[in-house]
Amino acid sequence: MAGMVAFLTVMNLVALYVRIYMQHVGSAFLTFIIYFFNTEAEWNLPAFYSAGALLLAGLLLGFTGCCIRAARLPDHRFWLGLAGLFIYMAFDELCRFHENLNEVVPGILESIGITLPPWFKWAWVLPVGLLVLVIGVIYVGFLKRLARPTRNLFILAGAIYVTGALGMEVVAMVLKRTKEHSVEVLLVSALEEFLEMAGIVVFVHAILAHLGRTLGRVGVVFDGEAAAVGIRID
Repeated sequence: MAGMVAFLTVMNLVALYVRIYMQHVGSAFLTFIIYFFNTEAEWNLPAFYSAGALLLAGLLLGFTGCCIRAARLPDHRFWLGLAGLFIYMAFDELCRFHENLNEVVPGILESIGITLPPWFKWAWVLPVGLLVLVIGVIYVGFLKRLARPTRNLFILAGAIYVTGALGMEVVAMVLKRTKEHSVEVLLVSALEEFLEMAGIVVFVHAILAHLGRTLGRVGVVFDGEAAAVGIRID
């Protein structure tokens, strides 16, 4: 996964260079490069990779929760809750459900007497930021009960991802007040996507390491006669 992130980051920088300095050439191939590797675009290689990485994290979290439940260990509900969250995030990465909040949130705030400045175009940051805070509070106890290596990697992965998804979004929004299509804005957007992808790489590594460290060898057992599937933990 780390290799794929490095490849996509390099190709995104290539696409940015082409977009800034070579778009006037009018080449169909260069237009393809700009679209196919642009991390700001939708339904291209970076978008599908990011959605797939989030889905993989969600499935691994779900599998971990099922294994922990089978081993009669505590906190399986927290793992399954994270699994549902990441699976939703995978679909949101492609379908951009959160961007619908840009039209809903300003109206709600205006109804209570709060008006957002005209340059604040990413209103989804407010409710999503609040949601991240609430989830963080709910999961404080869960994090404390995790083994230290897993806890540290989870915190690191979350910090990297949130810095990209929310922090760099805010930075780009501020820059766009005076530099709508500047090189600075494009580079910040590239950094945002890199941090999001890097955060998921760290998170997936943390889940796999936790599985190996806590549960040892895990297998899936199929019982054809009983038409059942189970989990075996050695």
